[in-house]
Amino acid sequence: MAYAMQQAVVRDQDLAKIESLLDAGFPADGGIGCGGYTALDGAVDQKNPKMAQMLLRHGAKPTARNLVDAAFVNDETAAIDLVKQFLAAGVDVNASEHNGGPQTQWRALDNAVWRQHADLTKLLLSQKCIEVNYVNGDGYTPLMIAVKKGNQEIVQALLLAGADPRLPTPRHETALTVGNDQMKNARQILQLLDSRTAAVP
Repeated sequence: MAYAMQQAVVRDQDLAKIESLLDAGFPADGGIGCGGYTALDGAVDQKNPKMAQMLLRHGAKPTARNLVDAAFVNDETAAIDLVKQFLAAGVDVNASEHNGGPQTQWRALDNAVWRQHADLTKLLLSQKCIEVNYVNGDGYTPLMIAVKKGNQEIVQALLLAGADPRLPTPRHETALTVGNDQMKNARQILQLLDSRTAAVP
């Protein structure tokens, strides 16, 4: 039955088949792949809010990984829908999940900022008890990520939510130093472009 659920979720995205398997007794949180991969994980990977909604209705319990991964979905509309569902189901907005290795923990806010999802970032920032002044496992604050990405709207939203541009990381960087480095790099690129333009007859 697990294989049938895997095919229905990952290959076919067949909501009717998924519901029939759930009605037949397959647990909503049952594994359908290696490493405890569940149908809800599949719904996030397939960017399918309707599938997630069905699984939640049948008793699936979203995890920190589901929330963090949902914020990384490249379709912002789907990402917002998924994140709203998981927050409503009780996942902590500040929950973190490994992003590549045991020390590289990221949160939903990190992923929303990285993807430059401005509306999703604002949704997360509107949540009670949201933390904005933390350093993730890669040594960055959400504000530093936004500065690196050069997204003025997200930088402003984070600052309005209380993000501290002077907060130091273990590498002794701040959002301010990152911004200065970005400006220096931009100036150097412009100089290269100017020199190339001047050299063209």
